[in-house]
Amino acid sequence: MKDQSNKLHELKENSNAVFQELFGKKEAPQQGAGQIVKIGPGNYRMGKSVITGLQGASDTEILNYDFESSKLSWLLDCHFEGILNLDLKRGELEAFAGTWKSGIFQGKIFGNKSVFEGGQFGVPGQIAPKYVPTYDTWKTSPMNFGNGTIDRETGGILGIPNAPDGEIKGDINIISIQPGKSITIKLRNNVVHTINFLKRIDSRNSDFTIETIDGATKKSTNKTFEWADSKKALMKPFNPYKTASFLGLDLSAKVVSATISSSGKDTLTHKAQGGARVEPKALSKELQVMKLAELPFLGISKITRPTNKAGEAVSLYFNFPTPEHKAGHGKVVQSIKQGWVKSYITQLRTAITNKALKGAPSTHKYLANIIGEDPELDVNELGDENLVNSINGIENFLKYFVNTTVSNVRKSGAQKGITGVDDKIGRETINNKLKELLGVAEAAPEEKTPVATKAAPKSSLNKGANVVKESVRSAVREIISKNMKHF
Repeated sequence: MKDQSNKLHELKENSNAVFQELFGKKEAPQQGAGQIVKIGPGNYRMGKSVITGLQGASDTEILNYDFESSKLSWLLDCHFEGILNLDLKRGELEAFAGTWKSGIFQGKIFGNKSVFEGGQFGVPGQIAPKYVPTYDTWKTSPMNFGNGTIDRETGGILGIPNAPDGEIKGDINIISIQPGKSITIKLRNNVVHTINFLKRIDSRNSDFTIETIDGATKKSTNKTFEWADSKKALMKPFNPYKTASFLGLDLSAKVVSATISSSGKDTLTHKAQGGARVEPKALSKELQVMKLAELPFLGISKITRPTNKAGEAVSLYFNFPTPEHKAGHGKVVQSIKQGWVKSYITQLRTAITNKALKGAPSTHKYLANIIGEDPELDVNELGDENLVNSINGIENFLKYFVNTTVSNVRKSGAQKGITGVDDKIGRETINNKLKELLGVAEAAPEEKTPVATKAAPKSSLNKGANVVKESVRSAVREIISKNMKHF
């Protein structure tokens, strides 16, 4: 009877939700502050917005929560449809997945496959959310990006595809030129100016950094633009054939050609404490350490190395070939400390066990080395945000953490201080353990106990015949003996 009562109650709620949607009728506030109204199982209405799913809070908690008096009051002024991951104790939106239509997005993460149709993203100088989806899910002007970071390079930025290599034939948007590219501008007087694009909005911050090399004076200048203050200038279309100067470069002698190509420049934007840019040579001398005890989810207490020095058996050492690897390593360490990497491993194992994941996409070569490759898999079409985050999370763990391990620092010679001595043993130990945790480790072959056999005598054929006769006699005696027991 209790089950029937619950089903009738649920049917009543569903029918009320249908009538409310059809005829615009409003229910009286159900509980608490009444700022959120339940319109169906797992669905709620908040002002103009529809919450299609809820994480981090129960049904009772969200209906009783006083949003108006909390740090989350900004949500009441927004228009969206999607899933909210809330931390009501801290008054924070941990993540959003869905379509954002208006209002200032002030959550921490704008989730994978979500769409930004309107409103403002972040608050300049204050709130910097992380934008995870591909560039083409940004459906409004890039000017609406107030502050924040963009999680990965996806072929463009803020709705604008990357500018292709080749000759510039008309207007071009500066923010569409990705880091690692350059514009070479040749003038009629044979002066050649170069503009190297070192950085744009990325996973670290929203700054833009450009290097200009004046072909007349040979002077090189780095310029960093804060997005919030410079977005109007950066967004202004640039046509090299219609301007007399650009970024301090004199173009008055008339432009003969302007071409986009790979610059060969690393996107070196990390700065040391003194403010200087960190070059690979200096970066290679940095060494970071992490104890295996800080990685309890791996279950590795020590790594045995042939040249074991004090502390090396219970610690991992890291060195970075580029600032990107250093930044990626820092993010992975944070994920480890927050328990995310352990969660990623658990979720991947579940997906593999249930055959929801046959292998890693071809874009994730480090993970493919652990669980195999599924060339037909497109991570952007999985439809499961948690699984996508786990795939990306373990790929980054392998790329920026496991594959940056080194065993020691060179103590002498021309390479003194450089920490690029590969820790093959440490890396293989972690990789093998990861295979075991993910349930993809190859089972060790079973050791079969060899059956003892009597070798046939190496003498004459007659002796061999005698052995056969004796074995027959033994068999007959055994049969007779067994049968006699029945009498």
